[in-house]
Amino acid sequence: MAEEIERARRFLAWGDNWDGEGSPGFSESLWERVGRFLKRLDKELAPGAPTPKIGPGPDGSFDVDWSTGSVDVLVNFPKDGPVTYAMRRIDGSTSRGTLDPERENGGLFEWMLSQ
Repeated sequence: MAEEIERARRFLAWGDNWDGEGSPGFSESLWERVGRFLKRLDKELAPGAPTPKIGPGPDGSFDVDWSTGSVDVLVNFPKDGPVTYAMRRIDGSTSRGTLDPERENGGLFEWMLSQ
């Protein structure tokens, strides 16, 4: 997990308008928030849990994405506002909500990733 967090640091250098469409750049404080969440979650999840991919999201946010083959989970960390998640199962069913990245969420992710 630590390698993926560090790999995502590269987005900080992209600056404003990184996509040619006026999107804002990424803040170091938000990257650090994502990192703290993932490090805490890594301790809560069972060994062998999949490592997420961290990517650029809309409006300077970070997307954290897990794919297991039977479920996809996307967590979006916006610059402002609540952290949201969306889950899509292989059967097409979905679930959405918000979460507090500063609290323990391992049970939620264990459940999601086992679907």
